[in-house]
Amino acid sequence: GAGGGGGGGGGGGGVRVCGRCAAVKPWRTHHCSVCRRCVLKMDHHCPWIHGCVGLHNQRFFVLYIFYTWLGTAFAACSAAFLIRREPRALREGPLGGGSAAVSVGVGAWRFVKGSRGVL
Repeated sequence: GAGGGGGGGGGGGGVRVCGRCAAVKPWRTHHCSVCRRCVLKMDHHCPWIHGCVGLHNQRFFVLYIFYTWLGTAFAACSAAFLIRREPRALREGPLGGGSAAVSVGVGAWRFVKGSRGVL
């Protein structure tokens, strides 16, 4: 309506100020209690990037999530390839009868060393 107050009205046409940090608060800005500052178009506070996801870094956050997923998928496919490539090594193990987890680790280490050209 014509009144002040609420979320989207107009509040009398004055400049909005954050009640917590006393900063000028543009529309669509929210105060983060962890960062103790106002963030424009704040999505959430993310502990992985040690900051808030907002207008100026949302694209980078989405890319971070995508590349993390891509790296995880590559690691899983590499492990599956190694397991499928050397099934006998999984049964016998690197020390002649060890566990499968150690065999996968040794196989992954050999793969990484081989892909870098190091013997």
